Amino acid sequence: MESEKDFLSDIFYYLPPRIRAFFLKLPPNICDEITEIRLRADKPVSIVTRNGCAFITSGGRISFICSDNLPVITGSEISDMVTKMCGYSVYSHQSDLVNGFITL
Repeated sequence: MESEKDFLSDIFYYLPPRIRAFFLKLPPNICDEITEIRLRADKPVSIVTRNGCAFITSGGRISFICSDNLPVITGSEISDMVTKMCGYSVYSHQSDLVNGFITL
């Protein structure tokens, strides 16, 4: 079975470099607790852990409070990321996308 670290490394590969850099600054214990990464256009990047939903700061920390100075992911970055996640064949993943997720 693939370790959590390998799993996150696989996920981080698809993130835009700017967003990936924030995740790579996170302490290992926080990365180990990530169960979901939430990316919404022009909204702060958030994660779900056993402690609930948190936001990623530009300094590689987490915050449980949403504020204006948190990094956001752009619509263009999401579009590029989804295309990459779909192996550059978005059409072949259309049913997943309709349901709001992509299984890697």
